Amino acid sequence: MTWMIMPFCARIPYLPILILLVLGCSIISGCIQTPEPVSLEHDSHLRSPPPSVDASLQKIVSEGVTKSGIPGAVVGIVTPDWRWSHAAGYASLSPEIPAEPGMHFFIASVTKPFVAVSILQLAEEGKLALDDPISSYLPVEIAEAIAKSDEITIRQLLDHTSGIADYDERSLILEEYENPGHIVSYEQGM
Repeated sequence: MTWMIMPFCARIPYLPILILLVLGCSIISGCIQTPEPVSLEHDSHLRSPPPSVDASLQKIVSEGVTKSGIPGAVVGIVTPDWRWSHAAGYASLSPEIPAEPGMHFFIASVTKPFVAVSILQLAEEGKLALDDPISSYLPVEIAEAIAKSDEITIRQLLDHTSGIADYDERSLILEEYENPGHIVSYEQGM
């Protein structure tokens, strides 16, 4: 999804990504682990970090998975200059499926505190205002798909008072469990 907003990074490099993360976290309570990694080959902004950075990041993720005892992890980093992702361990222990970059996992609301802190830091630095409308930071096609996006504020996303409808989580989980290769759209979850 971030490939669509890269041109917006010129204004505030990480803000569009954070806004979309807040929006996503507000709308859904989790992601489904998909059996196939998501392809980023179509992304014209896809560049690798310097080799020394790549090697250091791979080591950190791989050692972190091993030392922490968690089954696996997929980590991605997007900067204005490069994009990096790495997987270590397993996406599933039963059946045993190795983790691969681009896989999605059930993470529920775990991302909410991280996104909120990042947004509050940007507000503290004066790079955004919590009462800014989300339409100021979203690509036009996404803002147009959200009713009243010109009235909904970043603050409302953070405190879950935006009025944006939530998914029917139970039916979505059941659908994606029964058909793991099928990604259920937001519209289908309404």
